[in-house]
Amino acid sequence: MWIGTEGGGLARFDGREFKVYTTLDGLLTNQVIGLRFDQKDNLWILHPRGITKFDGLNFKKFQAPVSHPSSKPIRRVYTVNDTLFLLSSTGLTSKIYEDSLYYWEKQVFRDKQVWAAHVSPGSDICFYLSDGSFMVRTENGYVPIATNAEMGKLRNIFNYNQDVLLQSVNGLFRLDIKNNRIEKLPWDIPHHVLLYDQKESKFWTSNGTTLFKETVKDGLVKSDTILKDVDINQVLIDSEGNSWLASNGNGLFKYFIQDFMQCSSDNMKGVMSVLKDQDGASWVGTMNKGLWKIKKGKINSYVDEVDPYRNMIHCIKEAPDGTIWVGTVKGLGKYDKAKDSFHWITREDGLPGYTVMNIEFDDNSMWIGTGNGLSQYDGKSFKNYNIENGLAANGMLALRYLKKNNTLYLGTELGINSIRDGKVGTVSMPEISNTAVYSINTYQDSLLLIGTAGAGVVLFDPLTN
Repeated sequence: MWIGTEGGGLARFDGREFKVYTTLDGLLTNQVIGLRFDQKDNLWILHPRGITKFDGLNFKKFQAPVSHPSSKPIRRVYTVNDTLFLLSSTGLTSKIYEDSLYYWEKQVFRDKQVWAAHVSPGSDICFYLSDGSFMVRTENGYVPIATNAEMGKLRNIFNYNQDVLLQSVNGLFRLDIKNNRIEKLPWDIPHHVLLYDQKESKFWTSNGTTLFKETVKDGLVKSDTILKDVDINQVLIDSEGNSWLASNGNGLFKYFIQDFMQCSSDNMKGVMSVLKDQDGASWVGTMNKGLWKIKKGKINSYVDEVDPYRNMIHCIKEAPDGTIWVGTVKGLGKYDKAKDSFHWITREDGLPGYTVMNIEFDDNSMWIGTGNGLSQYDGKSFKNYNIENGLAANGMLALRYLKKNNTLYLGTELGINSIRDGKVGTVSMPEISNTAVYSINTYQDSLLLIGTAGAGVVLFDPLTN
């Protein structure tokens, strides 16, 4: 990857390290404003007052001849077959062919300057002229396209699928090269488009200080913020799908491929628990929108219309036999796959509390942590534990069964308890004394990773204490 900088020369990144080229190596200047490869893979490095050619070994410099002492800054370079053209800020054109300068700052179209040049998806070169019209160079010659009075001042040109789109002060327009016209589109993008990613069907856009990825569906724009307080002026997507972001004064950013996709449903914004079961289905428990099942692109919802408290999901757990259990603010739900519905177990059935906070399984039974104690359930009856049985607190914040020593560990607001063979024990750790334990996970089969409120993460060996 080649990177042009504002005063730091030219850089080449091979994926591991940077190689920098400057005027000491042969550049005309260290200010690089554009890069272009020609048909022979020569790299042309654009500078404000000239251009440098690099063939991989040697540099060759081109600049305004002595007959043009007041040459204007160059702002764009483009190629036509084996000929290179430079476009100046005054709309004049310079031509280089076979390493020879043919002319410098010449008016190509009579009585009109070229304000912009853009290459279409079909490789046509679209010249935006000073009178608001376009002149398109196709394989069959030049095609003029008259201005559209409705468009007004042009702000940006970019490719969209197989079309050339024009962003103006009055909306979004399409340059219809086939029918020689400019037509207004019924939808618009509010921010400046840096790139359209055809593979993802997303627009990379910027408002000057914030970078967005935007999608358009049914005329509505949905924006995801990627980067704030940084002026991004170019986006490049490499062959691996990574996105490179060139900034104004803040260096180069690499935006990695995300290995996840966001579920855009408004019903899944407050997600409390997620589970992927043995059948490959994903279960999503929400804060107040019920339970959702996603499998092979199909989404099923389980929303209790009678008792809204059962739509507040705390946890989802799959039993060893594949049964899905759900803990809610109003009881414990057991999924009946045949009926595609839930059977509910509540405090009236034997649970110590209404709210089920967490669920865990050992070799023979199920453990249910509630806001008012712990319950062991064998499928028929409950055995309940609370502070009267030795628990530090009644609110169960975390449960984890460690098969290595056949012990259940309980996280509470006052530390950790353990239960083995029906006996309640206390795990003594001065580092987390009187500290809430929000999560307990196994590590390397015999260790516990304990997440606390304010005391950090603790790695605990229960065999040696």
